[in-house]
Amino acid sequence: MSSPVRSIAISVAAALLACATSGAQQPTTQAPPPGSPVATRHPYEMDGRLEAVGGGLLGMGRSVTVARDEAPAAVLHVADGTAVAVEGRASRLGDLRPGDDVRVLFDFDGGTPVAIKIEAKPRR
Repeated sequence: MSSPVRSIAISVAAALLACATSGAQQPTTQAPPPGSPVATRHPYEMDGRLEAVGGGLLGMGRSVTVARDEAPAAVLHVADGTAVAVEGRASRLGDLRPGDDVRVLFDFDGGTPVAIKIEAKPRR
């Protein structure tokens, strides 16, 4: 990739990341669960509707896309240690469905937003 193209690609990626996490709130009282995939003291919290679930090939590229009111959709990486719950019960990534209402606790690993905990309630 040529230098000007690479610079444009990096600028676009940075702008998308900034948009992807706008509107997230940083809680002050909620700590990440033990075994969290990201070492953090101040995780962010986001509410929205699950738009997509990416299972990835052999666990690679697993992600969730969360649509939010008055903010762009956010794509978050799902790590092996990400806790998933549906209606309060421990679940797996494959149990989540587009359209579920979700609350996601997350933080950044470098520049990548990583889900720490995903709580879902199916829409009825």
